[in-house]
Amino acid sequence: MPSEAERADLGSFIYEKAVEWVILTPTVLRTLDAHSPQMATVKTIMSCGERVDLNTVNDWAPSCRFVNEYGPSEVSGRCILQELTAFSPFPQSIGKPVDCAAWIVSLETPMKLAPIGTIGEILVEGPGVAREYLDDEALTGASFVPRPSWLPSSRESRYYRTGDTAKYNADGSMTFTGRRDGQVKIRGQRFELGEVERALVRVSGVREAVVCIQPRHDDGNVLTAVISLADAQLQDTAKHLQGSAKQAIRQVSLRTGYNLSKRLRSIRDYVSDLLPSYMIPTAWLVV
Repeated sequence: MPSEAERADLGSFIYEKAVEWVILTPTVLRTLDAHSPQMATVKTIMSCGERVDLNTVNDWAPSCRFVNEYGPSEVSGRCILQELTAFSPFPQSIGKPVDCAAWIVSLETPMKLAPIGTIGEILVEGPGVAREYLDDEALTGASFVPRPSWLPSSRESRYYRTGDTAKYNADGSMTFTGRRDGQVKIRGQRFELGEVERALVRVSGVREAVVCIQPRHDDGNVLTAVISLADAQLQDTAKHLQGSAKQAIRQVSLRTGYNLSKRLRSIRDYVSDLLPSYMIPTAWLVV
Protein backbone atom coordinates (compact mmCIF):
# COMPACT_ATOMS: atom_id res chain seq x y z
CA MET A 1 0.00 0.00 0.00
CA PRO A 2 1.59 3.32 -1.06
CA SER A 3 2.13 5.98 1.60
CA GLU A 4 0.62 9.46 1.32
CA ALA A 5 3.88 10.78 -0.13
CA GLU A 6 4.04 7.91 -2.63
CA ARG A 7 0.44 8.55 -3.70
CA ALA A 8 1.45 12.12 -4.52
CA ASP A 9 3.88 10.68 -7.10
CA LEU A 10 2.00 7.59 -8.20
CA GLY A 11 3.96 7.16 -11.42
CA SER A 12 7.25 6.79 -9.57
CA PHE A 13 5.69 4.31 -7.13
CA ILE A 14 4.36 2.16 -9.99
CA TYR A 15 7.79 2.19 -11.63
CA GLU A 16 9.80 1.45 -8.47
CA LYS A 17 7.52 -1.41 -7.40
CA ALA A 18 7.14 -2.76 -10.95
CA VAL A 19 3.35 -2.73 -10.54
CA GLU A 20 1.53 -4.89 -13.08
CA TRP A 21 -2.11 -4.51 -11.97
CA VAL A 22 -3.72 -1.21 -10.97
CA ILE A 23 -7.25 -0.29 -9.87
CA LEU A 24 -7.87 3.43 -10.29
CA THR A 25 -10.61 5.91 -11.15
CA PRO A 26 -10.49 7.57 -14.59
CA THR A 27 -9.69 10.87 -12.84
CA VAL A 28 -6.51 9.42 -11.33
CA LEU A 29 -5.61 7.65 -14.57
CA ARG A 30 -5.67 11.02 -16.35
CA THR A 31 -2.89 12.22 -14.04
CA LEU A 32 -0.59 9.46 -15.36
CA ASP A 33 1.14 9.35 -18.73
CA ALA A 34 0.21 6.09 -20.45
CA HIS A 35 3.23 6.41 -22.74
CA SER A 36 5.79 7.10 -20.01
CA PRO A 37 8.52 4.49 -19.31
CA GLN A 38 7.23 4.53 -15.72
CA MET A 39 4.13 2.69 -16.93
CA ALA A 40 6.00 -0.02 -18.84
CA THR A 41 5.30 -2.73 -16.23
CA VAL A 42 1.53 -2.15 -16.12
CA LYS A 43 -0.30 -5.05 -17.76
CA THR A 44 -3.88 -4.66 -16.47
CA ILE A 45 -5.92 -1.59 -15.52
CA MET A 46 -9.23 -1.82 -13.69
CA SER A 47 -11.10 1.46 -14.14
CA CYS A 48 -13.82 2.03 -11.54
CA GLY A 49 -15.61 4.58 -9.39
CA GLU A 50 -16.86 6.87 -12.16
CA ARG A 51 -17.76 6.95 -15.83
CA VAL A 52 -14.75 6.27 -18.05
CA ASP A 53 -13.98 8.78 -20.79
CA LEU A 54 -13.03 7.91 -24.36
CA ASN A 55 -9.61 9.56 -24.20
CA THR A 56 -8.59 7.43 -21.22
CA VAL A 57 -9.58 4.23 -23.01
CA ASN A 58 -7.73 5.26 -26.17
CA ASP A 59 -4.61 6.22 -24.19
CA TRP A 60 -4.29 3.00 -22.21
CA ALA A 61 -6.02 0.21 -24.13
CA PRO A 62 -3.38 -0.22 -26.86
CA SER A 63 -0.60 -1.00 -24.36
CA CYS A 64 -2.38 -3.01 -21.66
CA ARG A 65 -5.56 -4.85 -20.74
CA PHE A 66 -8.17 -2.22 -19.84
CA VAL A 67 -11.21 -3.36 -17.84
CA ASN A 68 -14.10 -1.06 -17.01
CA GLU A 69 -15.94 -2.21 -13.89
CA TYR A 70 -19.09 -1.19 -12.07
CA GLY A 71 -20.37 -2.03 -8.61
CA PRO A 72 -21.77 -0.07 -5.65
CA SER A 73 -20.73 -0.88 -2.08
CA GLU A 74 -24.18 -2.37 -1.40
CA VAL A 75 -23.42 -5.30 -3.69
CA SER A 76 -19.93 -6.00 -2.28
CA GLY A 77 -17.97 -4.25 -4.99
CA ARG A 78 -17.74 -5.06 -8.68
CA CYS A 79 -20.76 -6.79 -10.19
CA ILE A 80 -20.62 -5.73 -13.86
CA LEU A 81 -17.47 -5.43 -15.97
CA GLN A 82 -16.24 -5.13 -19.53
CA GLU A 83 -12.82 -5.34 -21.16
CA LEU A 84 -12.39 -2.38 -23.51
CA THR A 85 -10.07 -1.69 -26.43
CA ALA A 86 -9.45 1.36 -28.56
CA PHE A 87 -11.69 -0.27 -31.19
CA SER A 88 -14.53 -1.42 -28.91
CA PRO A 89 -17.93 -0.88 -30.56
CA PHE A 90 -19.23 0.45 -27.23
CA PRO A 91 -16.15 2.15 -25.71
CA GLN A 92 -17.95 3.29 -22.55
CA SER A 93 -19.72 0.00 -21.82
CA ILE A 94 -19.66 -1.22 -18.21
CA GLY A 95 -20.30 -4.72 -19.54
CA LYS A 96 -22.38 -7.64 -18.31
CA PRO A 97 -23.06 -9.05 -14.82
CA VAL A 98 -20.51 -11.27 -13.07
CA ASP A 99 -21.30 -13.34 -9.94
CA CYS A 100 -24.78 -11.81 -9.89
CA ALA A 101 -27.78 -11.03 -12.07
CA ALA A 102 -28.61 -7.51 -13.18
CA TRP A 103 -31.43 -5.93 -15.14
CA ILE A 104 -32.44 -2.50 -16.36
CA VAL A 105 -35.84 -1.71 -14.90
CA SER A 106 -38.30 1.15 -15.21
CA LEU A 107 -37.28 4.44 -13.62
CA GLU A 108 -40.67 4.49 -11.95
CA THR A 109 -40.74 1.01 -10.42
CA PRO A 110 -38.46 -2.05 -10.26
CA MET A 111 -41.54 -4.22 -10.77
CA LYS A 112 -41.42 -3.40 -14.49
CA LEU A 113 -38.57 -3.99 -16.96
CA ALA A 114 -37.45 -1.03 -19.06
CA PRO A 115 -37.98 -1.46 -22.82
CA ILE A 116 -34.81 -2.48 -24.68
CA GLY A 117 -32.82 0.56 -25.77
CA THR A 118 -34.38 2.95 -23.26
CA ILE A 119 -32.75 4.33 -20.13
CA GLY A 120 -33.72 2.65 -16.88
CA GLU A 121 -32.38 1.86 -13.41
CA ILE A 122 -29.88 -0.93 -12.72
CA LEU A 123 -31.33 -3.61 -10.41
CA VAL A 124 -28.87 -6.16 -8.97
CA GLU A 125 -29.66 -9.60 -7.54
CA GLY A 126 -27.27 -12.01 -5.90
CA PRO A 127 -25.59 -13.34 -2.76
CA GLY A 128 -23.34 -10.27 -2.61
CA VAL A 129 -26.29 -7.91 -2.11
CA ALA A 130 -26.39 -6.46 1.42
CA ARG A 131 -29.31 -7.17 3.75
CA GLU A 132 -29.98 -3.62 4.89
CA TYR A 133 -28.69 -0.20 5.85
CA LEU A 134 -27.86 -0.25 9.55
CA ASP A 135 -30.53 1.52 11.63
CA ASP A 136 -32.22 3.05 8.58
CA GLU A 137 -35.47 1.23 7.86
CA ALA A 138 -36.80 3.84 5.45
CA LEU A 139 -33.77 3.76 3.16
CA THR A 140 -33.57 -0.03 3.44
CA GLY A 141 -37.20 -0.37 2.35
CA ALA A 142 -36.68 1.95 -0.62
CA SER A 143 -33.45 0.37 -1.85
CA PHE A 144 -33.65 -3.35 -0.99
CA VAL A 145 -36.84 -4.47 -2.67
CA PRO A 146 -38.85 -7.72 -2.82
CA ARG A 147 -38.64 -10.12 -5.76
CA PRO A 148 -40.05 -8.40 -8.85
CA SER A 149 -43.25 -9.95 -10.19
CA TRP A 150 -41.64 -10.71 -13.56
CA LEU A 151 -39.25 -13.23 -11.96
CA PRO A 152 -40.25 -16.84 -11.15
CA SER A 153 -41.92 -17.19 -7.75
CA SER A 154 -39.38 -19.87 -6.77
CA ARG A 155 -36.52 -17.39 -7.17
CA GLU A 156 -35.80 -16.10 -3.69
CA SER A 157 -32.86 -13.75 -3.33
CA ARG A 158 -31.96 -10.18 -2.39
CA TYR A 159 -32.53 -7.31 -4.81
CA TYR A 160 -30.95 -3.84 -4.75
CA ARG A 161 -32.05 -0.71 -6.58
CA THR A 162 -28.76 1.02 -7.36
CA GLY A 163 -30.18 4.42 -8.30
CA ASP A 164 -27.81 4.33 -11.29
CA THR A 165 -29.23 4.55 -14.80
CA ALA A 166 -28.10 2.64 -17.87
CA LYS A 167 -29.22 1.36 -21.25
CA TYR A 168 -28.57 -1.87 -23.13
CA ASN A 169 -26.14 -1.94 -26.04
CA ALA A 170 -26.76 -4.08 -29.12
CA ASP A 171 -24.51 -6.84 -27.73
CA GLY A 172 -26.44 -7.06 -24.45
CA SER A 173 -23.89 -5.13 -22.42
CA MET A 174 -24.81 -1.99 -20.48
CA THR A 175 -23.69 1.62 -20.76
CA PHE A 176 -23.91 3.72 -17.61
CA THR A 177 -25.80 6.98 -18.17
CA GLY A 178 -26.06 8.68 -14.77
CA ARG A 179 -28.15 8.83 -11.59
CA ARG A 180 -31.94 8.72 -11.23
CA ASP A 181 -31.94 11.17 -8.32
CA GLY A 182 -30.01 14.29 -7.40
CA GLN A 183 -26.81 12.38 -6.70
CA VAL A 184 -23.75 12.83 -8.86
CA LYS A 185 -20.31 11.30 -8.94
CA ILE A 186 -17.23 13.50 -9.14
CA ARG A 187 -13.65 12.30 -8.68
CA GLY A 188 -14.95 8.89 -7.75
CA GLN A 189 -17.15 10.21 -4.92
CA ARG A 190 -20.95 10.16 -4.86
CA PHE A 191 -22.95 12.94 -3.20
CA GLU A 192 -26.07 15.12 -3.43
CA LEU A 193 -25.85 18.45 -5.24
CA GLY A 194 -28.26 19.80 -2.63
CA GLU A 195 -25.64 19.32 0.08
CA VAL A 196 -23.32 21.73 -1.70
CA GLU A 197 -26.13 24.22 -2.31
CA ARG A 198 -27.12 24.19 1.36
CA ALA A 199 -23.53 24.90 2.38
CA LEU A 200 -23.27 27.82 -0.05
CA VAL A 201 -26.40 29.61 1.16
CA ARG A 202 -25.03 29.49 4.70
CA VAL A 203 -22.38 31.97 3.61
CA SER A 204 -23.19 35.56 4.56
CA GLY A 205 -24.09 37.56 1.47
CA VAL A 206 -25.04 34.58 -0.71
CA ARG A 207 -28.73 34.92 -1.52
CA GLU A 208 -29.26 31.88 -3.75
CA ALA A 209 -27.14 29.03 -5.04
CA VAL A 210 -27.55 26.34 -7.68
CA VAL A 211 -24.93 23.65 -8.21
CA CYS A 212 -24.78 21.62 -11.40
CA ILE A 213 -22.55 19.36 -13.46
CA GLN A 214 -21.03 20.69 -16.67
CA PRO A 215 -19.51 18.17 -19.13
CA ARG A 216 -15.98 18.74 -20.37
CA HIS A 217 -14.61 18.05 -23.83
CA ASP A 218 -12.77 14.96 -22.50
CA ASP A 219 -16.03 13.42 -21.20
CA GLY A 220 -15.20 14.43 -17.64
CA ASN A 221 -17.41 16.60 -15.47
CA VAL A 222 -16.93 19.96 -13.75
CA LEU A 223 -18.76 20.80 -10.53
CA THR A 224 -20.13 24.30 -11.14
CA ALA A 225 -21.67 26.73 -8.64
CA VAL A 226 -24.05 29.46 -9.84
CA ILE A 227 -24.63 31.99 -7.05
CA SER A 228 -26.55 35.21 -6.53
CA LEU A 229 -25.10 37.72 -4.07
CA ALA A 230 -27.18 39.98 -1.86
CA ASP A 231 -27.86 43.46 -3.29
CA ALA A 232 -25.68 45.00 -0.59
CA GLN A 233 -22.62 43.61 -2.36
CA LEU A 234 -23.38 45.72 -5.44
CA GLN A 235 -24.53 48.76 -3.46
CA ASP A 236 -21.20 48.80 -1.65
CA THR A 237 -19.44 49.04 -5.01
CA ALA A 238 -21.74 51.83 -6.24
CA LYS A 239 -20.87 54.07 -3.25
CA HIS A 240 -17.31 54.44 -4.53
CA LEU A 241 -18.19 55.50 -8.08
CA GLN A 242 -17.17 58.99 -9.21
CA GLY A 243 -16.77 60.96 -12.44
CA SER A 244 -18.50 60.73 -15.78
CA ALA A 245 -20.67 57.84 -16.96
CA LYS A 246 -17.79 56.42 -19.01
CA GLN A 247 -15.44 56.54 -16.04
CA ALA A 248 -18.14 55.08 -13.82
CA ILE A 249 -18.59 52.09 -16.12
CA ARG A 250 -14.84 51.50 -16.08
CA GLN A 251 -14.78 51.75 -12.29
CA VAL A 252 -17.69 49.30 -12.04
CA SER A 253 -15.81 46.77 -14.17
CA LEU A 254 -12.54 47.10 -12.26
CA ARG A 255 -13.96 47.30 -8.76
CA THR A 256 -16.64 44.64 -9.30
CA GLY A 257 -14.10 42.26 -10.80
CA TYR A 258 -11.76 42.75 -7.86
CA ASN A 259 -14.55 42.49 -5.28
CA LEU A 260 -16.01 39.35 -6.86
CA SER A 261 -12.66 37.59 -7.01
CA LYS A 262 -12.04 38.43 -3.37
CA ARG A 263 -15.57 37.45 -2.41
CA LEU A 264 -15.43 34.11 -4.25
CA ARG A 265 -12.20 33.21 -2.49
CA SER A 266 -13.90 33.95 0.82
CA ILE A 267 -16.94 31.81 -0.11
CA ARG A 268 -14.73 28.94 -1.22
CA ASP A 269 -12.73 29.09 2.02
CA TYR A 270 -15.95 29.04 4.06
CA VAL A 271 -17.49 26.01 2.36
CA SER A 272 -14.12 24.22 2.48
CA ASP A 273 -14.58 24.08 6.25
CA LEU A 274 -18.02 22.49 5.80
CA LEU A 275 -17.50 20.05 2.94
CA PRO A 276 -14.88 17.53 1.80
CA SER A 277 -12.59 18.66 -1.01
CA TYR A 278 -14.35 16.66 -3.74
CA MET A 279 -17.58 18.59 -3.08
CA ILE A 280 -16.01 22.02 -3.58
CA PRO A 281 -17.02 23.55 -6.95
CA THR A 282 -14.18 24.18 -9.38
CA ALA A 283 -16.11 26.61 -11.59
CA TRP A 284 -18.04 29.64 -10.29
CA LEU A 285 -20.61 31.89 -11.94
CA VAL A 286 -22.15 34.97 -10.31
CA VAL A 287 -25.54 36.14 -11.61
